[in-house]
Amino acid sequence: MPELPQAAGTYASRRNLIDAGHSEWLEPVRWERAVIAQFFDMQEKANPLSGTRVRNSTELVRLLDRLHDRKPFFAELVGENGFKMLLGIGVPEACVQFSPTDGSTPYLMAVVRDAPNADEGEIEFLIGNTVTSVPKRFALPYETMVEIAARFVDSGERYSGVAWEST
Repeated sequence: MPELPQAAGTYASRRNLIDAGHSEWLEPVRWERAVIAQFFDMQEKANPLSGTRVRNSTELVRLLDRLHDRKPFFAELVGENGFKMLLGIGVPEACVQFSPTDGSTPYLMAVVRDAPNADEGEIEFLIGNTVTSVPKRFALPYETMVEIAARFVDSGERYSGVAWEST
């Protein structure tokens, strides 16, 4: 897949901020431009969309629209800003985890504020043909998952319309 030309400007990565003497975790981190993210299907590795570079929320929504009718599964959006989102793609229930790409903490799960019955049961997603359970308190409407992922691609920031819980 061809690489996109890099625009002038820099990202403020977590590592750059730490090296510059800033605190280890800044809330919220602000980015200068949209984040180019790469989409990876964690269930169907042979999916031709896996590896697609997503440059904006319009491209992301088109991509997700092609996938939401499958059995619930996990996918990753890996940003060039040092962060990634693990997306539980399912209808009507989805979920999102936000974390650094280097595997360090924190791992933050999106939580709908004041969700009814939020602590009852689990939702399931496929990853590598393995069913993975996620506590129901992390269940989001599909549309909210799309909003969260779109915000990440358009700005590099976490979506503020949900709470974020460390796991």
